[in-house]
Amino acid sequence: MVVSTVGASLTTLAIAKTADALENGEVAFNNAGVQTFYYTSNGTKISFTEPAVSSQTGKTLAASGTLGQTAGKLLAKGSNNQKTRDAAKIGQEAHRQEQAKLKQQGAKTEQNVELKDGTIVRKDAVRPDGTKVIIKPNTKSGNASAKRREKLMKENNHKSEIITYDPSNPAYLPGSPTYIGPKKIKN
Repeated sequence: MVVSTVGASLTTLAIAKTADALENGEVAFNNAGVQTFYYTSNGTKISFTEPAVSSQTGKTLAASGTLGQTAGKLLAKGSNNQKTRDAAKIGQEAHRQEQAKLKQQGAKTEQNVELKDGTIVRKDAVRPDGTKVIIKPNTKSGNASAKRREKLMKENNHKSEIITYDPSNPAYLPGSPTYIGPKKIKN
């Protein structure tokens, strides 16, 4: 039987496995609905039933569950997503390395800056001449974020500078001669 899910933006797979053998995101079809299994970041198995629709007739085969409404909340997002965690680690290391360079040039890092309305924001660094430094990855979203931060600084009469880094640069990975690593917590 060929089916597709209703209300979910997920790829469904026509597979011949038992429900217990399903892997993350795979779907088992039956005439009671589509049973989909996911794994949370801690490995707990979660299952949902979603209405199955025949791609041949377009008729609903079953109607139970709300996978389409719920799956997006439970799929790995933010720090629950390994790709996001890896990007964050690279970003943190890139910040450490860029801030180390800025310190050598006399800048102060992780500085609070007051805006006109009294809001306090933290800047990656402030150069001796008062220029606020914004460090972001050279990606579409990183560049967009940097532009927003730069605009905020300009609107609040602060001179700013954007430093971008290449998140695929191996210098930000453990084992690199330039790798600084996270701060060690003293007991």
